[in-house]
Amino acid sequence: MKKIRHYLGARKQVLAYFERFTANFGIEDIVPYS
Repeated sequence: MKKIRHYLGARKQVLAYFERFTANFGIEDIVPYS
């Protein structure tokens, strides 16, 4: 259970980083993020 929670937390962190990364390069137009 802890592993799953940790995995979800890490995934959320990665998604936040990816969102910031795409925002810097304007890739959000190419990759739809809803």
